[in-house]
Amino acid sequence: MWGRRKKKRTWRKLLALFLGLLLVYILFVEHGMIVISQEIIKSERISEQADGLKIVQIADTHLGFGENLRNLRQAAQKINEMNCDLIVFCGDLFDNYADNDQDRAEAVAILSSLQARLGKFAVYGNHDYGGGAKKAFRETMEAAGFTVLVQESHYFAEEKINLIGLDDYIFGHHVGPLTQDLFVPEDAYQILLCHEPDKADEFRQYPIDLQLSGHSHGGQVQLPFYGAVVLPPLGETYYDGFYQIKEGERPYTLYVNRGLGTTKVNLRFMAPPQITVFTLQQVK
Repeated sequence: MWGRRKKKRTWRKLLALFLGLLLVYILFVEHGMIVISQEIIKSERISEQADGLKIVQIADTHLGFGENLRNLRQAAQKINEMNCDLIVFCGDLFDNYADNDQDRAEAVAILSSLQARLGKFAVYGNHDYGGGAKKAFRETMEAAGFTVLVQESHYFAEEKINLIGLDDYIFGHHVGPLTQDLFVPEDAYQILLCHEPDKADEFRQYPIDLQLSGHSHGGQVQLPFYGAVVLPPLGETYYDGFYQIKEGERPYTLYVNRGLGTTKVNLRFMAPPQITVFTLQQVK
């Protein structure tokens, strides 16, 4: 009897210790652990000139909340070691600009330090609107050397890549049906930047090869046997990693980046911050 009680107390102490360590990890560790995901994108539509081209995707810094500026600083150091060709930012630079804009000046300095042979491009996220954020987002990104695309495209003639950037679909002012001129020339490899990943279901009719999105933070907390806990509107169906939207003669692939920052609560679990590096590979 005494031995059985002692074992129970031991197991309770071990369980309490485990739960305590888990709580510390969730609250103080994972949200600062930036994962670099290396992905290969294969396609017959990738030109010989674009074969081996490296694209770095970042998103959802949510500056002004928690310790997100620290994550951006760490991410910039890692990115500049990659010797990438192109950098894309998929929205939500700010968290709540009206309440906290103190990180803006340092953000310009950090983002300015990023180097990419073909340039740096960005699109709006839903948090980049309201409270003066709309104007501040464009000014911040352009001061840091980014080109902001709003229902616009940029064609890389030598690499035969067309980069399309859409406005935010929750608070943006230029949303609506996509126009054909965004996809010119048609024989280019078409990469779409759109903050909200679930819009992919509405874009099946367009000649898109690869869509890069953010917004969902991978749910920020993922539980075993359950999945993502907190998912925002237009980020509930597709929230982490690769999805095949359309197959056939022209496959349409979606990739959702988990982002660098947090919002609402400064924690992550099984959904660490992420930088994604895509290497394009021509399939002959």
